[in-house]
Parts: sequence; C-alpha cells; structure tokens
Amino acid sequence: KRKRKEKVVDSDGSATDTPETGAGPSLQLMKDIAHEKSLRSFSRLFGLDVKKARIDSFSREDLTHCLSALSKIHEGIIKLEKDAYFNFFTHKFKSIIPLLKDRKMVRSFVDLGEYVHLVVRLWEMMDADAIAARFGNDFENGFNFLSEKYHLKHVTDELDSFWKSDSLRGLHVVSDMQFTIKPREEHNLLKSILVENHLTLYTVRHAASVVSIIRNGFQPFPTETPRLGLGRGLVFYNTILGAFDEYCDKALYGNPREDPDDKTPIYIFQVSVVCGAILELAKVEKQLTNVPPPYHTICQLPNGYINKKDSSHPKPGRYILSDPSQASVVRFAKLDLQ
Repeated sequence: KRKRKEKVVDSDGSATDTPETGAGPSLQLMKDIAHEKSLRSFSRLFGLDVKKARIDSFSREDLTHCLSALSKIHEGIIKLEKDAYFNFFTHKFKSIIPLLKDRKMVRSFVDLGEYVHLVVRLWEMMDADAIAARFGNDFENGFNFLSEKYHLKHVTDELDSFWKSDSLRGLHVVSDMQFTIKPREEHNLLKSILVENHLTLYTVRHAASVVSIIRNGFQPFPTETPRLGLGRGLVFYNTILGAFDEYCDKALYGNPREDPDDKTPIYIFQVSVVCGAILELAKVEKQLTNVPPPYHTICQLPNGYINKKDSSHPKPGRYILSDPSQASVVRFAKLDLQ
C-alpha cells in the first residue's frame, strides 16, 4: 500500500502548485483541501458505474487534480466578469476535459455529473472568440445559444424537472435538529438539499436548478437561519462537517463578526463536491443524525455503509470519512485563513 504523504500548506499558500486567481479565502480553502494528500480520488468518478465503485478504488492524486479543476470551474462561473468567462474556460481547463469527456454516470448521480458535464461541455465545444464577440457580456443569451447549438436543451429541461421532483426530498429536518436521510433516497442527497429551498447548499433561492446556477451564479447564504446549528444556512457543514465551525466565518463570509459589511461571496462548491461524492459512493443506507459541533466523524464500515461516530480528536475540522478497521481517513487540513 502507498504510504500517506502529508503536504504542509503555508499561510500564503506558497506550498501549493495551484495558480492564484485572486479568489481570496475560497481559493485558499480549495488549496488546503486539494493538497491534503489523504483525500480519495474523485476524478475517475466520471468514468465509473457508481453502483460498482468503491472509495478504495480511487487514487489520491486523481482527486487532488479533479478537485482543483472543479474548484476553478466554480470560481470562473461566479467570480470572473462575464466577458471573461469564455477565455477563462478555454485557456485554463483543457487539462480536465479528458477527465469528464467519457462520462458513464448512473442515473442516481445525474445531479453532480450533469452539472459538471454541462459546464465543461459548454466551454469544450464552443468557439470562444466567436461567442464572446457575438454576445459580449450577455451571458444569458450566450448560454441559450450554446444550449441550442450543442443540443443541451434536453439536458437542461430534464434537470429542471429533476430538481423539482417531489421524490427527491430525502433529506428532512425535524424540530429537534435531527437530520435524517431515508434509506434508498440517499442517491439524491445533494438534489434533496437543493430542493429544500431554505436548506439549499448553493442557495439559489427561487429555483435550485443547474440551469439557474450556471446562468445566475451562486448566491450568498441567507444572513439569518437561526434554526440551523451554525446559522446562515450551513446545513451541510453542520451535518457532515460540524467541526468546521471555527473556520466558517473567515472561509465563507470574510469574518462578518468583525466586519458586518463584508460581502465576500460564498465558495463551498469544492467541499460539497467531495462530500457529495463520498456520500454517494459509499451508499448511505443508515440514518445520519446530527452530532453537535465541534467534533464528529463519519465512518465507512466494512459493509460499505456509512455511520456516524463521535470523535475526541483535539483539532476540529479533521475528519470527514474514516474506516477504523483499515485506518483509511479522509481529512481536511487545518485552514490558515489569517
């Protein structure tokens, strides 16, 4: 077996090889996660039957590469000016196209797979200069043009109905803050979170669809959602990454406790992708209930199920998924967001 190899990330990010794009804390978050070498592979997810896939079958290097690339896609969508979208994707993402081109997704993974596939396909197939010259800053018309030209309408229409389907509501919140995932509905975990409007991971407030995400960008979380443990809509963190409490303000909100007027956008796509992939692949068939912050661990049992276990680890934010019997641990590096 390959030995675990840790890589320390300096506070200025100098130990990483990911080019700085001026994205701020979100890019640092992505760097820290992408270079925490204990992460499992995500890239080949797009070429495997998820029903047959096992976390153990993926390499850490592939995950690091794909996670970094997906994070850049996200950054490009919501951070760059609209007239720079085209050149950004054309010139920056050639290396990830082979990862996503030959995708063989099962139906249960269409939410994440189609989202990434759709984005990549747009920029992979178009004539960037011609589109930019024709539409300029009008990204809405540019998207419609690309969708029609490359026959994406059936994909977007399908996703629209898919997101809105009542059958996707597998995640429910009850009054005592217990989050329950019904057996056999875990396949649609991320979709379920998105469908529940006040719990949407991406917080597209009126239509949690891939199309509106791509067209309109990702919106900030609501400023007040007191019913959630960490507040401000951090349901995924509170449920799966509860130990991130002490980092969330700076990583996601520009530390609003010190500067209430700071309007720093939210960048959590790279985290949600990894967590969603882990949950999807591991087939959550037992209920996950909320473990109060700051510590908890989600363990992959030998039978492939996921269950939660308390962790007394002194450093919060360390564990997402672990298999105690094999000591295979997916970890987040401690973030330095000073």
